[in-house]
Amino acid sequence: MADKEKILAGRNVVKVYRQSHRQLHSQPWHKGIPDAHSPLLEKMKKDLKALGFETVKSFFKASKSRYPVEVFRNWRLEDVWR
Repeated sequence: MADKEKILAGRNVVKVYRQSHRQLHSQPWHKGIPDAHSPLLEKMKKDLKALGFETVKSFFKASKSRYPVEVFRNWRLEDVWR
């Protein structure tokens, strides 16, 4: 898989994580939230690792440094900062 394809696939992984995270926190806080959050985070890490990114930070660094214009054009601001 080419770098660009890996980065685009990684962005989809992060988008799914953010949507799941947002859904989890859309309900009032309860003591099960931390337990429900951990699997979401671990799945994102595992999926990014399968694409060749050792850490979440390494994915964001590659994504931002290689295709910064696409980040601006393709991601709505609320998707980036939520």
